[in-house]
Amino acid sequence: QVLMPTIKTVRSFRIHWRFLLACCLLAGAFFLVSNRGGAPSRWSPTRQFECDNPKQALGVCDVRPVYRKHHDESIDHTFSVWRKKNQTLSVKELISDGIFFRTEKHEIRTEKGEIISDWMWTEVPDMINVVVRDRDGKYVMLQQSKYGIAGESYAVVGGYVQAGESAIQAARREVLEELDMECAEVKGLGTYRTDANRGFGMLHAFYATGCGPSSASRTSDDLEAQRSLRLSRAELLRLARSGAVGEV
Repeated sequence: QVLMPTIKTVRSFRIHWRFLLACCLLAGAFFLVSNRGGAPSRWSPTRQFECDNPKQALGVCDVRPVYRKHHDESIDHTFSVWRKKNQTLSVKELISDGIFFRTEKHEIRTEKGEIISDWMWTEVPDMINVVVRDRDGKYVMLQQSKYGIAGESYAVVGGYVQAGESAIQAARREVLEELDMECAEVKGLGTYRTDANRGFGMLHAFYATGCGPSSASRTSDDLEAQRSLRLSRAELLRLARSGAVGEV
């Protein structure tokens, strides 16, 4: 009877010891699985940046395109890294699929000196839009449906800038892929931030003239069916004023 409390204590310790050992083993297995090598998952951050350190980045990485290949080798896009001199204090990546978006939380200092620690910033690949005019002076538009737009809408040629190409190269490639055309001249109309305070990539606008059928082979990665229309200037203006152009 005198030994009974001691025996119960030892038995209780054994039970607790086994429980703790099981918890440690489970935690170790979870760590190994979550940090295993190989291809990243779709929702894990897959991008690394040379200028994630704001002290090094300030004045260097205001706008600098960088990219890293995703494990799907067929998909490469160029993201911009944005750090603003004297205003970006720190950056933390929250989520990225390595292909189409990256969301970060910035700590910034406003021009008035206020510190904001939860400034949300999202980058998507840089984009191009091209107003296309053919050799007969007609404007070529696309009639299509998009996931984010109800019903059908009209749009100019557009797409993402791929890794390793310039914006004007992307413009020529997209005209070829979407219209099966090549253009004699492609003029830049400017580069614009789509959301000045929250990011969402840069839009490079172009005006292409002297466009005609191409003999080059093309491969389009568009998921939607598209139909091209040739419009006069008056018809184009009428279409734009009607609100039927749903994408820029």
